[in-house]
Amino acid sequence: MAAASPRCYPEVVPPLDRLTIRFTLGARDLAHLRAVAERASARAAGRPLEGIVAAARARAAELRKFQPPAYVEERVAGLVELIDLLEDPDWGPPDRVRERVRSALVYFTEPEDLIADAVPGLGFLDDAIVIELYAHELEHERAAWREFARFRAAAERRALRRGPEWLASQLAERRRRLRARVAAREQAPVVRRWRGR
Repeated sequence: MAAASPRCYPEVVPPLDRLTIRFTLGARDLAHLRAVAERASARAAGRPLEGIVAAARARAAELRKFQPPAYVEERVAGLVELIDLLEDPDWGPPDRVRERVRSALVYFTEPEDLIADAVPGLGFLDDAIVIELYAHELEHERAAWREFARFRAAAERRALRRGPEWLASQLAERRRRLRARVAAREQAPVVRRWRGR
């Protein structure tokens, strides 16, 4: 009689409700992903930006219906924020920002990317990484735009008494200051703190 093989797991394995996996992408990995996204953007060079934005918004809405993994939902929310930044007529992002956002949007809407979107649980992993990559590269722009949007909301309430010319001048001045801050932060050297580990 053969001996029973040892069990790797107990009889009843409790179900997981969440699993956290962390990994680090190196410079070569990030350069590859950026290049893939930029190639996708170049292939879509003839498409108008408005069509790309509409396709990305539709894809994001469609994706939410299927309750994707949380990491995908979080990145798609970041992508929608990038779209809002891009379309804000009062903000008017510079061309370098527009091109980065365009690359993220095109990659997200491309049916053929590194991981087929139909793969359950993992299909949008590459999309999430590309979105995160561009969101990170644009962190100063995003922060400035958020501040601008808060300022505009408060200024619009005051403009009821002061008029549209006052509002336009206030927004122009705030935008100028925030643009200068973004430029300074993007040109500053990256300083990493030693954490003593």
